[in-house]
Amino acid sequence: METKDIFQSFYQAYQESFKEIEANHTFPEYFYDLFLAGKATIYQKNIEETKTFDEEWIRTVESYFPSLNKIALDPKSVLRYDEEVVAVEKARKVNSQSIRHLASNTHNIKEVTEDGRVIPKKILTTFAEVEYGTYENRMVMTLIDKLFHFVRHRYEIIKNNVESFQKKHFNLAGDFKFQDKDAKINIDIVLKEDLDNKEINEYNQNLLQRVEHLDKLVTSLKTGSFMRMMEGQKKVYPPIIKSNVILKNVDYKNAYMLWLFLDRYNTLAFDLDIKEKDLTFDQNYLQEVYQSTLVYFATVLYNQENRKEVYDAIKPRKYVRPSIKVIRRLADSVINNPDDFEVEDHTLNEYYLKQFKSYFKKSLIYHEAQAKTYETSLKRALRDTLQITNSLYESFFEMDEEDDIFKRLIKDQDPVVELREAKEKALVAKMIREVKEVDYNDALRLEKRMLTKIAKLDKKLIDASKQNKLLTSKKVRSVESLKHERKLATKRKNALELKLKTNKLKDTELANLRKKTTQEINDLVRKLEKEEQKELIDYKVNLKKQYEVELQKLQNDYQAKLDKINEERRLQKEKLLKQKEERIKREREKAKEKLRIAKEKEKDKQALKLQKEKEKLDKKLKTKKEAKVSVWRKQ
Repeated sequence: METKDIFQSFYQAYQESFKEIEANHTFPEYFYDLFLAGKATIYQKNIEETKTFDEEWIRTVESYFPSLNKIALDPKSVLRYDEEVVAVEKARKVNSQSIRHLASNTHNIKEVTEDGRVIPKKILTTFAEVEYGTYENRMVMTLIDKLFHFVRHRYEIIKNNVESFQKKHFNLAGDFKFQDKDAKINIDIVLKEDLDNKEINEYNQNLLQRVEHLDKLVTSLKTGSFMRMMEGQKKVYPPIIKSNVILKNVDYKNAYMLWLFLDRYNTLAFDLDIKEKDLTFDQNYLQEVYQSTLVYFATVLYNQENRKEVYDAIKPRKYVRPSIKVIRRLADSVINNPDDFEVEDHTLNEYYLKQFKSYFKKSLIYHEAQAKTYETSLKRALRDTLQITNSLYESFFEMDEEDDIFKRLIKDQDPVVELREAKEKALVAKMIREVKEVDYNDALRLEKRMLTKIAKLDKKLIDASKQNKLLTSKKVRSVESLKHERKLATKRKNALELKLKTNKLKDTELANLRKKTTQEINDLVRKLEKEEQKELIDYKVNLKKQYEVELQKLQNDYQAKLDKINEERRLQKEKLLKQKEERIKREREKAKEKLRIAKEKEKDKQALKLQKEKEKLDKKLKTKKEAKVSVWRKQ
């Protein structure tokens, strides 16, 4: 017999038995009246959920994979020339550099013959090695590593979410009065099964097979000879330098385009199609639901009351539960609407760097149209760019300069909480300032290096003009203007050095101020701790007094209850003894009556037996008498 037939047979037998119980007992009708008099909600839904994953990224990776495979099989290489001083017997090739090195390092000369020939013992030689660690190959190495994690993460997600399904959701919630108790009951059942339409799951399974095949291909690249050859090479980070090889070579250009795609495609999109319908209840179905509710309720109530002594003996656990954040949600919300899976993070990559550069360029063009000079427009564009990070700091860390007006309306604020928040914000402000100071000092050093370079180039041009080594044309500035520019550059350089020293002094002042503020905060904390300790001691004394009073009260109550229990036990014991004596007396009377009846029966039995024996003797005597008479007659 199939499982479905067994279930049908079981349920029919269950319904027949329950109808018989309802006919013979009044409690079911009593429970139904109480349950329906309260608040009850019931619903059941049939939900079909189909999830279809986007395959754009699969097509893109599959289209660019042949170029990566081709590069891995035949990567571009260059010749690297390494110089080494070796014994002259091991030298294979010498050149002019070898001669110049030998002339400047005479200790490598073994001897000089009479005819002027030089015989070295060691000489500089050049070895040509094939170098694969070019920038383009390192970019491909980094790309393969990124692609491996890109595909592997998506493969794991699709494998765990590939199944579409349909589910039936039943829920019954009731709130009613039962005798002197407030009763609440909630029954929630979810049945999940495969879709009737198999095409969606077949599509997702085919997609999973494609991703699995793609994962194997990328894994073969990750563990292939190219990656082993590039092991130990430095990775490449955005922005990617567009060298001639990347721009001209088709395969390397495809690798760069794939890099841009991976940076842009940081989610795993899918279409979620949900079909929902409410299933109805007829009267028979509702009656069967009420019957099941009765069974659940009666089972719990019966066992809890019958096991009350056992449950009371269980020692309770005491703990403090923190408050729970309340999430407001619709009561009939039974459908999940997830967002796309986010696989890669949003750190600065080639795609976002490109977008940020585009924003900066647009901002610069806008300010060029508004400002009179290029310098002003550039400053405004840079200010807008820096304002983005400043707004980020203020928004994320809530570093508002003005006090919150709503906080000012609250008079009684906890100073300890305010102190902790102020210390946290001060620490964040310090870290922001230190980061900006490092950036500011780097900018000063960069400007100083550029001014030093300008001064050197100006000096070089002046010296060249004096020696008439350069052509005199409009392209070459005059010596006087160069001298003046050099003086200005030197003056600005000195000013920058002074700013750096001033920044160091400000750092010292801030450190002293921070030290002083920390000392004041520590003094205030110690003072608050002393006051808190004093209040805590007073509070403990009051609590101890209250505890003693409550304890005495509980002891008195306990003694009263104990006396009452002892009295009840004594009365119960006397009652039991009296009942026992009465029962023994009744049993003795019953035993006497049984004995009397048994004696009478035995007496009757003996009399009957004696009567039978007498009749038998009389019969024997009669027989003997007749025999004697017969003998006498014969004689």
